[in-house]
Amino acid sequence: MNYTLGESLLDIIFTNLNDVAAKPGGSMLNTAVSLGRMNLPVMHISEIGSNMVADMILDFLEKNGVNTDYITQYKGENTSVALAFLDQKKKPSYQFVNAYPGLRKLKLPPVFHAGDILLFGSLYSISTPIRKDIFTCIHEAKKAGSLVLYDPNIRHKHHLEEQQVVGAMLENLRLAHIIKASDEDCANLFGNNSPEIYLETLSQINAHALIILTLGAAGAIARFKNMEVKMDAIQVEVVSTIGAGDAFNAGLISALQTLEINPGNLQEINLHQLKTILEKGLQTAATVCCSIENYIPSTTGV
Repeated sequence: MNYTLGESLLDIIFTNLNDVAAKPGGSMLNTAVSLGRMNLPVMHISEIGSNMVADMILDFLEKNGVNTDYITQYKGENTSVALAFLDQKKKPSYQFVNAYPGLRKLKLPPVFHAGDILLFGSLYSISTPIRKDIFTCIHEAKKAGSLVLYDPNIRHKHHLEEQQVVGAMLENLRLAHIIKASDEDCANLFGNNSPEIYLETLSQINAHALIILTLGAAGAIARFKNMEVKMDAIQVEVVSTIGAGDAFNAGLISALQTLEINPGNLQEINLHQLKTILEKGLQTAATVCCSIENYIPSTTGV
């Protein structure tokens, strides 16, 4: 089973005032939908309100093959919304309207298994009110022999102004078997620098992790031990870059399952496998850039 752990919200996407679209969103939710559309089993661990927006999101997830059993639904509460404004390069800037109750509690799977994959990340994963639940989820997955992937997805440096938040983010990096970060994430985490410095910094934080650094239009780099693979991005006519990194994660998970990579054999990964993983991630990311949706196209028209 694949698990995604992250926020669930409604993205309202503005190309301009006369061109507006609304889509279920949240980084890990986007990945879950892409996995569901790949016909891969996936369960989304999250929180949501009990309004009409929540009903729309839950219905959308279920129609796209995403199990919602572990989405906590808070009665009488609204659901978070993200306003996404696309620039001329189709890159978004965000304004978030979060809607969570004072007391929060995640519903976690009672048991993980070897062969499972857990993806977590974004600001949600360093949120203080649910940090204990998130840490428990990661710990239980690792204890069971599941493969743990972390995507920091830090879009603004000011999100890291509190020392407690920085500590949680560093802890996440150290806990993961695989780290997938963008150059934008790393600039916010470590300051403006070269991809080489970002890769080296992440390797110093977690020397045993497979590290993948995405570079937007410049492609991506995978580094593990003394191996490194760099691939160019697939050139497409970009409609929106929202969800591109999340789709990359879905492609990554798909490749890991095809190659049967797990914590036990991760250290034996070879150059050909690294290339396969990177190629699949870039393919799915490119597909998402071709539409206003946050996920790969549906084969069922949902």
